[in-house]
Amino acid sequence: MEMFADRDFYLNVYKGEKISEEKIDVRLAEASAVCGGVCLGRLSADSMAKMSDGCAEKVRLAVCVQADFIEEKGGLYGLSSDSIGSYKLGDFSYSDRGYYSQKRQAEELICPAAYAILEQTGLTFRGVAAL
Repeated sequence: MEMFADRDFYLNVYKGEKISEEKIDVRLAEASAVCGGVCLGRLSADSMAKMSDGCAEKVRLAVCVQADFIEEKGGLYGLSSDSIGSYKLGDFSYSDRGYYSQKRQAEELICPAAYAILEQTGLTFRGVAAL
């Protein structure tokens, strides 16, 4: 799994303190996966090498913010545990397992602050470019 921010960046540039030494690499890998998903697969080691230094730094910063968010929530699986899944009341039943639910749950994985940083890079753009 690709990591877009490393231990050195987290500790010395971002000055992170929320994650224990033993968990830093795991949380950064999880955060990299979430940020990569939000960027629609546009993030890779190749794309990071081709970015401007400022853009790459924003990606690394967003990954660190996301790693802290994951740690605060108790891990990656603690992020979307608010969903009730499905329920039944008399003859009425509801299931929260459709496409839009999956999309909503994926969006719940990203920290709003990390997403705001990634937006500045243009990597989260979902529209059509006009020429």
